[in-house]
Amino acid sequence: MGRTPPRAGYMLADLRRYFGLPQWEVAGLLRVSEDYYRLLELEKRTLNIRQMGRILPLLQAVPATLAAHDRELWEPSPPALPVAVAVSGTASPYQNAVEGRLDYCRHTAWKLRLAAHTYAVQARVAARWAEALPTLRATEPFYSEQGVAEWLAAREVALSPTALSKWHLLLARATGLDAEAAELTTLLGA
Repeated sequence: MGRTPPRAGYMLADLRRYFGLPQWEVAGLLRVSEDYYRLLELEKRTLNIRQMGRILPLLQAVPATLAAHDRELWEPSPPALPVAVAVSGTASPYQNAVEGRLDYCRHTAWKLRLAAHTYAVQARVAARWAEALPTLRATEPFYSEQGVAEWLAAREVALSPTALSKWHLLLARATGLDAEAAELTTLLGA
């Protein structure tokens, strides 16, 4: 029994996710309206030969091993929400304060990791562009045309120094709060 080939609409949506592109940008690359592009993704319209020629080099840059349903391969998962500390029976005011601080540390660390997640996704998309751009520029005449060449030049191939600093600062703050939460958990367990 043979495997069903991937459908064009799914491939276009996968391409957009992989390179972090909004629908309007891919529509511009194909030189169609955004509404028409939506119909392409929904498979209510089909790509013609010229449009396929424009998008094929980008599609070839997407690894064949990726599956649309496997979110971990597309982008890192956001962190899981921490579980609050269960308070049992009557506790001393000191224990309540420690439990409150523990809850604060866990939730704040989670929020910081969630904010850092945005930068992780941006870094992954930039790395994908850095890998694909040399091939696109070298092999395809369409990608050297005036408007398309400018579009390719605007692709980020690395995080900006500011974004990289923010990403590392958010992760460092979350790690510090995790260490404090571990100490508070030990204190409560004693």
